[in-house]
Amino acid sequence: MYQGDDEITLCSLLQSIKETFNLEISEYPVSRIREELGYVNLYVRYGHSVREANRQPRVDWCKDKIAEDCTFRRHVFTDESMIQLDPNSRTVWVLSTARERRIKATFKHPHKVLIWGGISWKGVTDLVVLHESCRVDAAEYCRILRDGYIQWERCVHLSDYSIRELNKLINQSTSARNNPYLERWPSESPDLNMGELVRGEMKRWLKTHWKPTSVQHLIEGIDHFWHKIMTVEKCRSYIRHIHTQMRRVIQEEGKPVKD
Repeated sequence: MYQGDDEITLCSLLQSIKETFNLEISEYPVSRIREELGYVNLYVRYGHSVREANRQPRVDWCKDKIAEDCTFRRHVFTDESMIQLDPNSRTVWVLSTARERRIKATFKHPHKVLIWGGISWKGVTDLVVLHESCRVDAAEYCRILRDGYIQWERCVHLSDYSIRELNKLINQSTSARNNPYLERWPSESPDLNMGELVRGEMKRWLKTHWKPTSVQHLIEGIDHFWHKIMTVEKCRSYIRHIHTQMRRVIQEEGKPVKD
C-alpha cells in the first residue's frame, strides 16, 4: 500500500486493511511488518520538478555519457544564484529550562546578492557578484561570460584562437544553439549540475560557520568560501560525483534525485 500512497497514515492504513480484507488488527503488527519490510518514516525533502516529457531524455543523456566514458574534465559547471543574508541555523541547542533562547532575530526583508561562478577540473572560475536588483538577461549573461569566464580561461591557458572564437560567438549571438562551447544539457536537471550542489553547500556553510551580519560581511563570506574552501581537489570531488548522480537518474527512470 505504501508503494501506491507513501503518505498514508497508520489510521487510514488500518481502515483500508479492514475494508479490503475484512480484518481488524492493532497498530503493533502493522508497525512490526513495516519495519521488517524495510520501510522508514522520513521528513519530506522538496526538490525540483521533472515533467514526464523530460524524464526519458534525462535517462538517455546519462546513458550516453556513461557509454562515452565521459570524465567531464573539460567541462565547466556554472550556476547563478541569489544568496540571502541569514545568519541563523535551522536548529539550535538549548537547555530544556531555557527554551526562549531558541528565538533568534531575523530580517523582515533580508538583503540578497546575486552570484555567478563555476567549477571545473582545474578549480573554480572567477566569481561575479551582482546587486539583487540586477536582471540577468541575455546581454547581461554575455557580460558575465566576458568578465568571469573568459578572463579565467586566459589564466588556465585556453588558446588565443579559442578565446577569439568564444568572444565572436558571444558578440554575434546570445543563443546556445550550435555553440561548440556550450553543451546541450538535459532540461530540468539541476541535480546533474555540480554548480548547483556547490551553491547548496555554500549556503549551508554561510549559515553554520560564517553567520553574516551585513551585506559586506556576506560578500566576504562568499569570497572566502569560493577561494579558500573550494580547493581544486574539492572541485574534482564534485565532478567525480556526477557519475553517481547519473546512475541514480537512470535508476529512478529520470525522476529527480537527491545530491
